[in-house]
Amino acid sequence: MDPSHDLTEGSIFKNLVKLSWPGALGRLFENLYDVVDMFWIGTLGGVLATQAQAGILFFNVANSFMQMLNSIFGPGSITVISRFWGAKDYEKAAWASEQTILYKFLAGLAGTIISLFTLPYLVRFAGAQTDLVVGCACSTFDLALLYGWFIVAALPLIFVYYTINTIFRCCSDAESSMFVIATSSLVNIVIDPLFIHGFGPIPKMGIVGAALATVLAYVYAVTIGIYMLCNGLKFKISRFTFLALPYKKGDYYKYFIRIPYWKFHFEKGGIKIVFGRLFKPDFQILINYLRIGFTPTVTQFVGSSSQIIFMNLISNFGQSVVTAFGIGGKVAGLVNLPLLGLQQATSALVGQNLGAKKPERSEKTGWYSVLIGVCLGFVMVVVGYFFAPQIFWVFNKDPAVIAVGKSVFALSMIGNMINAAQWMLWAVFEGSGYTMWPSIFGQVNNWLFNILLVYLAVKVFDQGYVWIFYIGIFSAIMSTITNTFLVRKGSWKRARV
Repeated sequence: MDPSHDLTEGSIFKNLVKLSWPGALGRLFENLYDVVDMFWIGTLGGVLATQAQAGILFFNVANSFMQMLNSIFGPGSITVISRFWGAKDYEKAAWASEQTILYKFLAGLAGTIISLFTLPYLVRFAGAQTDLVVGCACSTFDLALLYGWFIVAALPLIFVYYTINTIFRCCSDAESSMFVIATSSLVNIVIDPLFIHGFGPIPKMGIVGAALATVLAYVYAVTIGIYMLCNGLKFKISRFTFLALPYKKGDYYKYFIRIPYWKFHFEKGGIKIVFGRLFKPDFQILINYLRIGFTPTVTQFVGSSSQIIFMNLISNFGQSVVTAFGIGGKVAGLVNLPLLGLQQATSALVGQNLGAKKPERSEKTGWYSVLIGVCLGFVMVVVGYFFAPQIFWVFNKDPAVIAVGKSVFALSMIGNMINAAQWMLWAVFEGSGYTMWPSIFGQVNNWLFNILLVYLAVKVFDQGYVWIFYIGIFSAIMSTITNTFLVRKGSWKRARV
């Protein structure tokens, strides 16, 4: 193992940047999975494009129930692996990584089996319509299932893919995570239009082609990721400077020409797992993961329930609004990438610093990330205010969809700016393993100050969809206040893992 990547020392700001920018870039490519699907499906044109994009949104909301199985082991793995790595116990970090891969695969397999029986009901309850629309041979419900069956079949691989990237980040190797995500996303970008529109011997498959291309990209990502972990390889980006035309100035030589360049290469020294141990369960770490992950899993279930109810309420405004919400969500995912990278870096650094017995440095890391996150969020508000119509036009040419996007996207970005603070504070809890009370308060806030208020606005007071975003801003404020109180209280510094 390479001990030179000790991020428990030095500048907190520099360490956050060092660990977050590869994560942000990696998440950029990760989000391109869905965004590329949205874009190319939009090129199908007409009613079919709007219906298919809405179908993908309904599936994603329904699939969030299966994603809760990932939360059983996700928070625990972040806490345990990062703490072992911060304590420089690399063998235990590898052991925890192997166990996480095994249990995540089994969780994904359980998700696939459960989806076989529940997916149609969840998609229908989310608001997908079974009625045919003039100009489209399939209903939104049918399109959601055509896309969804392929994705749920690949859940074991998708969960392992999540794990591979978590392992790299927890071991201060965000560049390797970025490499796996970026190259797999490029695979998806290349084959997506070929499978959707057809090319040569490849038939035109439409929305099915989008799902198949996504699955094949995940297959590639898991293969290359496991290979790197089993061989202890890490992806490195090294900066060099080309120097030419020297001249002497005093006692030193300087150069007229200084051209920076970068080299990309693999090297030994990363975390190394043993493939054969992936099939040897350790029930002690399983118990630890279940203990840490129980509350986040329940929270994910409750949160998914709220999402599906929320989606059902939005469907009352028609398919144009549903499609606009779907596009807005994917675009928000893109512009939030720096925040997501920062959040992941924060949770890893908090865990490492706690493992190194530096709780005060962990807290400072959290507050640094809050400040950076809010500043980045403000930039996104400006982008949303000035460029909303152009952004929505890229994905869908329907004037009704563009009008909806223009009216609410800036409000959405204001909510994101406020959420940036509470997301960074949540990263402190995630990195420390202190997740029960933050999760409980988070869900109470979600149901009381978001879902309930949206229901009253839509069903009781018959307000327009813009009110959904006003309520979202209020809910974000309440969550930030709650998380601030819990961080200041300090119980997370003494959390047991």
